[in-house]
Amino acid sequence: MPLQKQKKLSALIIGMVLCINSATANNIKITKDIEFAAVNKQSLKLDLYQPKKPKGSPLVVWIHGGGWRKGTKERCYIDWLPEYGYT
Repeated sequence: MPLQKQKKLSALIIGMVLCINSATANNIKITKDIEFAAVNKQSLKLDLYQPKKPKGSPLVVWIHGGGWRKGTKERCYIDWLPEYGYT
């Protein structure tokens, strides 16, 4: 695929994702930095993404990669799940 077409396609996809995210953001409740443990005086935290009405919703636990040495919870690739009723 020519470079110019790739750029246009990439811009279109990014635009669609941004539109979808902004349209559905009101249907999601996000609670950031919930401390679930402390190891060697270091706080371990999680972020919770829920649908507005989470009662009875199935729970998905996502653990980022990095072999417990690197990586971050800030790069969450499943933050769209609450739109479909998952916590």
